[in-house]
Amino acid sequence: MKTDEQLVLGYLSGDNLAIEALIKRYSRVILGFSRRMVGVAAEDITQETFLKMWAHLADFKQGESFKSWLFKIAQNTAIDYLRKKKEVPFTKLENEETSVKFADTLFDENLIPQELVLRSEEARHLNLVMANLPISYREVLDLYYFKFLNFREIGEFLKRPLNTVKNQHLRALKLLRNRLSN
Repeated sequence: MKTDEQLVLGYLSGDNLAIEALIKRYSRVILGFSRRMVGVAAEDITQETFLKMWAHLADFKQGESFKSWLFKIAQNTAIDYLRKKKEVPFTKLENEETSVKFADTLFDENLIPQELVLRSEEARHLNLVMANLPISYREVLDLYYFKFLNFREIGEFLKRPLNTVKNQHLRALKLLRNRLSN
């Protein structure tokens, strides 16, 4: 399997299939990231992110993390959308039409229906509590636990010092634990 950097170089050298491979590789995680940032507009944000990626692929600096570069584009696109909208959907209650249930992504065929309902309620509660955390904490938790970036990558992506990222992670977990226990 080709690395991200090899695919970028391939596309810049005329291999049009390389960009399709990059989009396939990152479409689910960018969509998930966008959902947590903007809710119902996530598909539009994801599409716009990939359009910006394609338009600026020649600007990507070899040797840097493509994943961090792409997530930065997605983050900026989502923030621009939120600024234009002037409404922050993070504090809204979930409803069936606009949210992806965390429990739905962890479906276990061996669970009985009561366990599924309990997991769904727990996931809904966790999503609600996470939505009310400060955005700097929410970003770190999302990138660490859902995008599987390490602290160094998160620091590069958010342009924050490594120790700040670690501190925000620790504070976010403490705040999350405190709010979940109440």
